[in-house]
Amino acid sequence: MSKLPQIRRLLVEDFLDQKEWIGNLFTPLNVFMDGVVASLTKGISIRDNCAGDIMTITTTRVPTVAEPIILGWDYRLGTPKSVHIGNVARVDGNTFALTATPGVQWNYSSKDGILITNIFGVVPSQVDKFYITYVIFAG
Repeated sequence: MSKLPQIRRLLVEDFLDQKEWIGNLFTPLNVFMDGVVASLTKGISIRDNCAGDIMTITTTRVPTVAEPIILGWDYRLGTPKSVHIGNVARVDGNTFALTATPGVQWNYSSKDGILITNIFGVVPSQVDKFYITYVIFAG
């Protein structure tokens, strides 16, 4: 992304012959420009600016088609198109080595939400519990 242009606020003093009415235009325009610049310079987040969400779930088992892990989904965000694992951490805080690149197999049900039917690269159990962060994009 390229850099934003240098911003200059619009001032009534720069348009003295129009000062009777132009202040009413500049106030909301300056507020809008400040908001756009703040959004673009302080980062665009998935939750606030994209159709998507980030969820961290404590996982104690490998899900299956018969017993999926269900992630509640706000239907107003649209139909989920992509589910990724963003992070995996042990609940007890111990370090560990992943056996493969983590990933998921999933389905979507408008009634239930996102159904995680398989997890790759990590094997959660009642003994080895994990926090798994899911990054979800709708489209």
